[in-house]
Amino acid sequence: MAGSGYATNSRRKILDFLKSNSDRTVTAADIDQYLKRNGDAVADNHHDARAQHRERLGFLQGNG
Repeated sequence: MAGSGYATNSRRKILDFLKSNSDRTVTAADIDQYLKRNGDAVADNHHDARAQHRERLGFLQGNG
């Protein structure tokens, strides 16, 4: 894998999607839908982790 050398299953799927759709502009929503259709919950996990982080910082409790 090019770049950092850190290759997750999700990253491979995203790169495959981008390569197979190189003839058109894709959006983050397109990638999200592709991942969900192909059984990858990376988007949900990422958002859950961000929400937990914000909660720890107090943003979801009205302190931020």
